[in-house]
Amino acid sequence: MQLVTRHRTRLATLALAGAALIVTATSPAMATETGGNPSSDRVVSPNGAGEWDYLGPDDFTKQSRTFQSGGGDFMICLDAHSQHGSYILWEEDPFNPDDQVRLNDGLLNLLDFPRDFDSSGCYAFRGISNYVDGANDQAEFYVQNLGWGAATVYAYD
Repeated sequence: MQLVTRHRTRLATLALAGAALIVTATSPAMATETGGNPSSDRVVSPNGAGEWDYLGPDDFTKQSRTFQSGGGDFMICLDAHSQHGSYILWEEDPFNPDDQVRLNDGLLNLLDFPRDFDSSGCYAFRGISNYVDGANDQAEFYVQNLGWGAATVYAYD
């Protein structure tokens, strides 16, 4: 409950039909996540048809666990208490060097938390289907923390 309260204090809220309270990121479209995850009050959205699929959280210091993605868009959200600093999204290749995922502007820049993230602590990588590979037809993404502190990432596909 304490984590939910922290999320609500840092997100914009909207009342829909006078009954439902939804917390929204600054993304332009909407999709809800379900399940008992720590950020269940967050509503986030991709562009185009479809909804964000919540892939789960990971607490890490240097490198997150790997998240499977079918392509399209991929979003990471960092908890407000995550270490401020630089983060990189990588696509894991077991037989080749891992690929750094390009930012939406096409550059191989580092993501600076919180500066480069929206007000919800999220960054959506758009059009990442070219990272899908292998027999499973999936991209395998992980987040690298270039700092020294702990971080919690929530992944969405």
